[in-house]
Amino acid sequence: METFEFKHGGKTTVTLDSEHIRIDRKWFFNRSSGLKGEKTIKLNMI
Repeated sequence: METFEFKHGGKTTVTLDSEHIRIDRKWFFNRSSGLKGEKTIKLNMI
C-alpha cells in the first residue's frame, strides 16, 4: 500500500493498494466539490 498527500487549499490523501484507490479530501470547499469523506474506486473499474 502506498499513500500520497497533496496540500493545495486543503489536504487530499490518496491511498493505493492492489485493488483500490482511496481518496480522502479534507478542506473548506469539500461541499462544493461533491466529495465528502473518503471515496473508494476499484482499479478494475477504471
